[in-house]
Amino acid sequence: GGALEVTVGPVEAAEPLVLEARGALRGVTIEVLTVALPDLVATRELAVVKARLAKVLGAEVPIEERHLSPTKNHWRTSSVGNAIAVLFHFEGHTEEVSMLGERKLSAERVAARVADKAEAFLAHGQPVGEHLQDQLPILLAVTCGGRYQTMAPTPHLSSQLELLPRFTGQPIRVTPTTMGDGARVEVDPIRSR
Repeated sequence: GGALEVTVGPVEAAEPLVLEARGALRGVTIEVLTVALPDLVATRELAVVKARLAKVLGAEVPIEERHLSPTKNHWRTSSVGNAIAVLFHFEGHTEEVSMLGERKLSAERVAARVADKAEAFLAHGQPVGEHLQDQLPILLAVTCGGRYQTMAPTPHLSSQLELLPRFTGQPIRVTPTTMGDGARVEVDPIRSR
C-alpha cells in the first residue's frame, strides 16, 4: 500500500567497519510487538524467552523487556499478529535474532523458537549472525568497506557474493575461519576501484 524511493551512493566514512570479535555482552533486550492481540500474548512470550536466556547468560547480564503495541499508541493498523526480537548488545555492535508469530502457533512455541535461535547464535561465537551476514556487503560497498566474521554462509550471502560484484566490479572475499564453520567476509568500498 505504498511506494519507496531510495537513492544509494558512496558515502564518506572515517574508517572501514571491522567486526571480527563480539566483545563483551553488555545487555539483552527482548522486544515483543503485538498488533490487535491481548497483552497476555506478549507477557507469555517475554516470560519464556527471558527464562531461557537467563539460564544461559546468568544473572550478570541485564535483560530488558519491552512490549510494543501500535494499537496502544493509537497507530492505525489493519493487521493482527506479533513478532519477537532478541537484541544482543555487545561492546561494539548489536545483533538481532527475531521471528514473526504464526497463526495457530501458541505464544510459548513462538517464544521457544526465538529462544532456540538466540541460544544457537550465542553458542556459535561469531559477531555477525546468519540474517545480518547477507545485508552487510551492500552497505559496506557503498560506504567505507570493511570485514566481518560470521556463521557459515547462507544461500542469501551466496547470492550477494554473485550479485554485488556485477554492480561494483570487484569481488567480495570470503575465507573460512579457524573457528568452527564460520567465514570471514571482506568488502571494498565502491570508490576504491
